[in-house]
Amino acid sequence: MHKLVSHNKILDLSIRTKSANKLNEISLKSSIRKVCTLTGRSRGLIKKYKCSRIKFKFYAQEGLLAGVQKSSW
Repeated sequence: MHKLVSHNKILDLSIRTKSANKLNEISLKSSIRKVCTLTGRSRGLIKKYKCSRIKFKFYAQEGLLAGVQKSSW
């Protein structure tokens, strides 16, 4: 809807400007990506620990993550 309002030449310039600014805010919010806090990797992210699966596996094997157990022995 904001895109339609901001491109409508019939409306007042102040209304179109407000709508364009709102559209810009929405697009900036959606461009934020979740990445690993340790490596910056964007794929294979484990939400709870905020790290990639590779670093998660490494720290779990070293016993540095509390409450993590190997699933099969």
